[in-house]
Amino acid sequence: MLLTPFQASLFAWTLGGVCAAAGLWIFVALRRRDNPLAPIPAFVLLTIGLVVAASGLANGTALVIVTDGGTAPIRTDRRLYGSRKYQYANGQQGTIARGGDTRTIVVNDTPVTLVLETVRYGSSLSSSRPVAPYSSVAIDHQLEFFGPTDRPPARITASGGYETEKYWLRW
Repeated sequence: MLLTPFQASLFAWTLGGVCAAAGLWIFVALRRRDNPLAPIPAFVLLTIGLVVAASGLANGTALVIVTDGGTAPIRTDRRLYGSRKYQYANGQQGTIARGGDTRTIVVNDTPVTLVLETVRYGSSLSSSRPVAPYSSVAIDHQLEFFGPTDRPPARITASGGYETEKYWLRW
């Protein structure tokens, strides 16, 4: 299932609201029976509902679909739940699915080879890899920079001295 980021957020908050409402319903039902443990399951479900809604646990996997825009590729952001068959513009079909630590899936639905740059701050091990036409690639972080002019900064200040990674998709 593919949703827009707004729809995915709405789905997450609805799911969280259902958990919270179930917690309140259980609390009222147990309280009517004078059960002294009534607040425990209610508190647990309310907490689960708020965590699911606010943390984005139910927001699916970020999907960046790059299509041919004539003069330059166009980026469309979606959210993927589970897996889905995808029909590329050239007629071939592939399955897009989340796996392991995947946070973002980049779908290249253009005839142009894109380049995915991994910029590692605090290390000299930056790398790049091609994203073939009409294919997809999974990454373990969010895609923050898109296009030849949207370059990542040369330096950033990382908290705690940890290595920080940024992804840049260019052509």
